[in-house]
Amino acid sequence: LFICRIDFYSDAGNQTIGLSNVQSLFSAHVPQFYLNIDRSQVEFLEISMSDVFNTLGSYLGSTYVNNFIKFGQTYQVKVEGDPNSRATIEDLKRIHIRNKQGNMIPISSFTTISPQLGAENLTKYNTYLAALLSGTSAPGFSSGEALNIMEKLIQEKAGNTFGYEWTSMAYQEKNASSSTSIIFILAILVAFLILAAQYESWTDPIAVILGLPIALLGVVVGVICMRLSISVYTQIGIVLLIALAAKNAILIVEFARDYRMNGKSIEEAALEGGRVRLRPILMTSFAFILGTFPLVISTGAGAASRISLGIAVFAGMLMTSLVGTLFIPNFYLMMERLHEKFKKSRSTHTNKQS
Repeated sequence: LFICRIDFYSDAGNQTIGLSNVQSLFSAHVPQFYLNIDRSQVEFLEISMSDVFNTLGSYLGSTYVNNFIKFGQTYQVKVEGDPNSRATIEDLKRIHIRNKQGNMIPISSFTTISPQLGAENLTKYNTYLAALLSGTSAPGFSSGEALNIMEKLIQEKAGNTFGYEWTSMAYQEKNASSSTSIIFILAILVAFLILAAQYESWTDPIAVILGLPIALLGVVVGVICMRLSISVYTQIGIVLLIALAAKNAILIVEFARDYRMNGKSIEEAALEGGRVRLRPILMTSFAFILGTFPLVISTGAGAASRISLGIAVFAGMLMTSLVGTLFIPNFYLMMERLHEKFKKSRSTHTNKQS
């Protein structure tokens, strides 16, 4: 049943939307010979079972004896049967084993040999017999979606008959997927709190944070254009993008705040801050963008991970530099108006109470 199920899962996986290249190196159809030892006959012939197994191991395989040194080198001494005397299954019947009386007993007197099909090797995973089943996500599907599709497929087809466990990269991604949202929220929260402490304001940092969705839009567009899935490496690029996109917005908001403190109106301060910092932002941003472009066109071993990481940073920074830079002054204008309106209403409320 287990043997049939592996082939069944491979075929079902390849026919399921979202999965591709589902395969297993496990083979249950390898020609074998089964050596059936009659233990009662072995005991009747006064042969030790350990002698039977040791003889089979030595003739068909090899047995380590000791080492010896010659010409300054250490060599191993191994006992094994001559290759010509163990070339066919019939040669096995000509092996003799000495019993306790000193007589040589042919192994054919207490064994039978029958051909059969079976697994070439059996592996264990966490003490359970297991077979490795591997695959990839189909184009247009993320690796996380592929994991969920495969889990659903196994639960539908196997029920409680078999269990499964993820390993390697799939195991790491499955464990990390539950904390991805928390990491994004914490990264944005930390950036917001640092900016709030720097500006001594709760509204100005929001103008910086509002530029992040534009950068994320660039990531989505880049992934779609490259026909990639949002993998772990893409998510790492998004976390990196939070700091990179905020850097450009910080420069504009910082100068707009200075112009506002010098007596300019909110509109003038926002417009002047965007105008003065436009050229430096574009220069530094495009220098960084060109620096990440080799990741986008990577080839060779490990290229998939570099491309996923590179396209997230490249497309996100390109979008925030070309589009986000134009919106940051508007975000500052909106938040500064709300700040002063709230400040004015609070001041009026305080005066009425006094």
